[in-house]
Amino acid sequence: MELHRATNTAAGRGVRTLALATAAVGTAELGLHRVVAPALAHIPGAARSVAVTDALTWAGERAFAGTAVLAVSAALAAGAVMLRDRRPLGALVLVTVIVTLIDGATAGVGFAFAGHVFALAAMVAIAGDAARSGGPSSRLSFAALGLTALGLGAAQWPLLVDSWSALIGGPAASGSALMAWTLAEAALVAAPVGFALAVLAAGTPTRLAWGAATAAALLAGAFLGAEPGYAGIIAIWATGSALALPPFAYVLSAACAALVLATWLRSSSSRHLAAGLVLVAVAGVQPAVVHHNLTAVLALLLLAAAAPGHTRSSTASPAERVTVRAPLRAVE
Repeated sequence: MELHRATNTAAGRGVRTLALATAAVGTAELGLHRVVAPALAHIPGAARSVAVTDALTWAGERAFAGTAVLAVSAALAAGAVMLRDRRPLGALVLVTVIVTLIDGATAGVGFAFAGHVFALAAMVAIAGDAARSGGPSSRLSFAALGLTALGLGAAQWPLLVDSWSALIGGPAASGSALMAWTLAEAALVAAPVGFALAVLAAGTPTRLAWGAATAAALLAGAFLGAEPGYAGIIAIWATGSALALPPFAYVLSAACAALVLATWLRSSSSRHLAAGLVLVAVAGVQPAVVHHNLTAVLALLLLAAAAPGHTRSSTASPAERVTVRAPLRAVE
């Protein structure tokens, strides 16, 4: 089996390990740096627990720095591995990493514009390469991947336009930003639904997966229903989401994301897909820092491997009935 053979490569295992570490530390960044630290700063009386507040803030800052290092390292490693049999795409990913690093180091307007251009180009190339490599059995996954690419690309668009305006000295085009971010939010909320349909088409999820989906739906529904204003603030802090869609859309998306994650995490051969889905959330609807351009590219690279197929065993779980397609054929 192609997946079994590919996972035996040392380079592929290294990229998978880096991706999983990035997702784990990125989750800590989401929880501590983007949610807990800002919440503590706005809670009256939190300053009385100075030691706890300082410890949580310190941990959040370390998670933020760790995600940056790991995202860059994983993207570099993935690009290098893809040079074997996907040389143009691998080279594009590596150039995107290099330009983004220069942008972060210099804060130059030209490099900022170039970084967004290359990030968008990499996203289009990843989605296009994956679509060319798929077959009829992978249509649901590629539809979900297309939604993910659309969402991440739309999130980049206002940043690209702003950097272009700064480069030419023109006025900021703020009118299109809201539309682009709303499109990004809608696409990224819909993407987990597509991946969940692909998982259901591949087989019957376990009771644990259904339980995770139910718990996520109940938690999301309770949070949105009980504290809609606070939920909006948390969503903006965490991912840049404005919660502009009907609440049911977020409840359904949360349930589908939990179902997919629980299914993919069951098998070592599909955990990198779970890492990709987590990194979509880490990248966010409105990327606030430069290195999360690379987080978005890395997330899309990982999810591009989520083409469902069939292994030799007809009784395999949905997680195990995932065969890897390009562009990460050599990585996974």
